[in-house]
Amino acid sequence: MARKLTISTIKSRTKKRLQSLGIYRPEFDDLIEIYADSYLKYTVLSQKIDMESDAISESAAGTAKKNPMITEMENLRKDLLNYSDRLCLNPASYQKLAAPQQADQEGKLADIIKKLGE
Repeated sequence: MARKLTISTIKSRTKKRLQSLGIYRPEFDDLIEIYADSYLKYTVLSQKIDMESDAISESAAGTAKKNPMITEMENLRKDLLNYSDRLCLNPASYQKLAAPQQADQEGKLADIIKKLGE
């Protein structure tokens, strides 16, 4: 049986991922807390929607409308994408972070080759 997902588990996993990328700083803990809370809410809401599977609900006037949980889930998904961008936890944002470092290393290599040629 899978362990129950908690904010603490998500925070710990996120810190480990940032550490493995070499970009973790204790100053990020507040943002990690918000990210973990949003992630947990998204997961719980996703499971709830899967159980109900009603994307359309009825309004007070008797007309069809989008289930409010779907709207909330869409908002959480956007928030998670923003937080994961800020924490460099997705490929696009990590690529932007890694590109200047890679260019700097290539520049140093070019300098070394140039000096050897002199």
